[in-house]
Amino acid sequence: MQPPAKGDPAEPRILCLFVVRDRERSVAAWLDRLPAEIFSSNAHVLVIDDASSDRTVERAKAWVDERGVRNVTVLANPVPQGVGGSQKLGYRVALEAGFTGVVYVPDGGRDDPSQIGRILSCLVEERADVVLGVPPEASGGWGERLGRY
Repeated sequence: MQPPAKGDPAEPRILCLFVVRDRERSVAAWLDRLPAEIFSSNAHVLVIDDASSDRTVERAKAWVDERGVRNVTVLANPVPQGVGGSQKLGYRVALEAGFTGVVYVPDGGRDDPSQIGRILSCLVEERADVVLGVPPEASGGWGERLGRY
């Protein structure tokens, strides 16, 4: 992965980090749901496979090749690192490559990638320091669980 080009220092460079394992059947459909603006923005997509026992890596790389996108990288851990280990690897890549922010999605099969555009908008346009996405099934429940202050 090439470090982001040095351009306007005020323009954020965001890494979208996805950790997957054994998603051969769903990784291509999941990648298809990424919002189109990711592929024409300063964002870069990093898919880290955590030592899948199936062909997840090959399916993800085929998806990238078929669409000719340049800002998607697929990495494969040869031995399982667990979600935390793969996540740390992604953060290290982001730091070493000079990205200014990371959008992390823990498992490429559960969360809705079409909503990433909303997170990017908060990070880039509104200059948010932290953006937390709440799964749809949890929205409405946080206030009751955490209390209102």
